[in-house]
Amino acid sequence: MKGRKYILILLIFITGFAGLFVFLNQHKQVHAKQYNNIVWSHDHHLTWDDFSGVPDYDNDFVKALTASSIRYSYSCNDEGFITYNIEAVFKKNQSWVKEEARTDYHLNHEQVHFNITELYARKLRQRLAEQPFECDEKWYFEKMIQKTLNEWRLEQRTYDHETFFSVKEDQQDLWNVTVSQKLEEAYPMP
Repeated sequence: MKGRKYILILLIFITGFAGLFVFLNQHKQVHAKQYNNIVWSHDHHLTWDDFSGVPDYDNDFVKALTASSIRYSYSCNDEGFITYNIEAVFKKNQSWVKEEARTDYHLNHEQVHFNITELYARKLRQRLAEQPFECDEKWYFEKMIQKTLNEWRLEQRTYDHETFFSVKEDQQDLWNVTVSQKLEEAYPMP
């Protein structure tokens, strides 16, 4: 009987320790995701320290890369409608810069990429807010999201094409102003 008590106590201890290990590991993963991502904010402008990824030295043309995304999640509420969260996110460990591009000019080009991501996150929020979606309309909800994501990707490619990856300074200046104005006027923060 005494041996069984010790085994039971040992099993409870091991189970508790394993549970604590799983909790700490999950917390570490969440913290790593949060640490490696920057959610767009008026108060935070990118710095070169935010670019912690490994540069692609096989590509001589690209000197810096901004990895950003429109992160979204959604669920059904008790009233039968879809609720959602949408954020523009900069991925630090996937963004990189080569030493020759560590200039304010190139950093501005990368910031505009992130600003375009925020602009389309706002556009998506606005589109989804125009119509409440019932839980059985997930297919239509997803269709609206995919449409906006496709437009965002096209806008990113157009930006690099028209500025020739920041080489065309006059076009870069035009994009700086246009994106800034759109952020301030067309799609205000929620």
